[in-house]
Amino acid sequence: MQRRLLWFLGIPWDRATEAEASALVGWLRVAPNPQRRRRNPDSPRPGSVNPRTGKPYLKAGYAPRTINHCLTVICSFYAYHRHYNRGPLVNPVPEAVAQRRALAHRAPDGEVPPFQRAVCDSVSGRPTRGRFPTRCGTSSSRP
Repeated sequence: MQRRLLWFLGIPWDRATEAEASALVGWLRVAPNPQRRRRNPDSPRPGSVNPRTGKPYLKAGYAPRTINHCLTVICSFYAYHRHYNRGPLVNPVPEAVAQRRALAHRAPDGEVPPFQRAVCDSVSGRPTRGRFPTRCGTSSSRP
């Protein structure tokens, strides 16, 4: 996806900046997802609720988790090329501040700062389910 956006903007991949990453996120937020096109005209509208199960149908656009995954892949791509001294020196996708702090060099006898990948489910704001402590810091009911 980013390659097409960079091609459209006329920017080589190794000259991408944070502005192009922001443009990608903006485009993904408003663009329709081609995999969610309804072929049957009698099918329910995107985002409506299934009357039998009460679950919502998928919306027509890209989900926030898909956008986050796309940014993770792009960040890893540029980190890989930076490791081998190719591409830009600055990653166009900024990394999380908490992750940088947790992975920073520290004294061997120093205290290890606690680090969790995410605070909560960024999409719904609910704690994620799991067998171990959830990302929001609350424990799961299962042993």
